[in-house]
Amino acid sequence: MLNPTRSDPPRLAWLFDIDGTLLITEGASREAFVRAFAQRFGLEDDLRDIRFDGRTEPLILGDILTKHDLKLEDGDEAAFWNAVFDHMREILVPPRGRLLPGVEHLIDRVGAREDWVMGLLTGNMSEMARIKLARFGLEHRFAFGAYGEQAVDRDALARGVGARIGRDYGLTSRRC
Repeated sequence: MLNPTRSDPPRLAWLFDIDGTLLITEGASREAFVRAFAQRFGLEDDLRDIRFDGRTEPLILGDILTKHDLKLEDGDEAAFWNAVFDHMREILVPPRGRLLPGVEHLIDRVGAREDWVMGLLTGNMSEMARIKLARFGLEHRFAFGAYGEQAVDRDALARGVGARIGRDYGLTSRRC
């Protein structure tokens, strides 16, 4: 992600989620998980009973493993994530997906302010976030990010990025 140099510290940090806030993938994430699950574990499951929205991707994987009473062996988790990312790159291509109305304008306006900094706060793994943002040319628009692999719980993820913003930019959570 972009790490802009500023003459003065920002006075406000904007934190954006990705799915349902910046863009819609039209089910591509779930489809990538379905394909990777079949590829890595040899089991077919449409995962319709697994909740994806508002959750971190590691938590989603945990629910899938629990549902099928599976345990990961050494190297299985990395191989699964690599398969998910590979499938996402194949699936999330034009014309699939779209930016939500006003997103480009908002990001342009926020990004133009020298006293504001933009970051991500998403349950997506960092590579999944990069794939999604790259599909719409947004991958270099954010100075920092908090991603699913950094904390399973979204509240802990938010606390962590808040602390990092305080350390890196001198902003309190009220300025986020």
